[in-house]
Amino acid sequence: MVHAMRFQELCSRALLVAVCISGAVAFGTVAGAQTVTDDNVAEMMQTASTPAAFQALSAYFSDKAEQATAAGTRHKKMLAAVGQAGGKPPYVWTSHCQRLIRESNAQAADYAAMAKAYRKLAAAAPKSAPGAPAGMEH
Repeated sequence: MVHAMRFQELCSRALLVAVCISGAVAFGTVAGAQTVTDDNVAEMMQTASTPAAFQALSAYFSDKAEQATAAGTRHKKMLAAVGQAGGKPPYVWTSHCQRLIRESNAQAADYAAMAKAYRKLAAAAPKSAPGAPAGMEH
């Protein structure tokens, strides 16, 4: 009987912890961390005011820069592979890949600049929200 009650108490606590964690994740915050996605980036850019929010935006744009760089690399490999497959690739294929390589490189540079700007904002931002106790971020 005592073991059954202890087990029930542990299960109740585990359920409570799971609910709290899932609620925090649903609102995009776990221990002050914020997740920036394609769906919420505009809102995050408008409302960011803490180092954590600016760092989250920097991480988002760094990831976008890496994705753009990878896209450019893929097109370089495709262009080279077509050329090695038996001669000169058709002009339309060559211009397609070259254009996407240029655009991917430009996007990567833009995203990297955004990431750098948000790193600077994070470093300059107040460590706590106005009116919050010292050490407390929102």
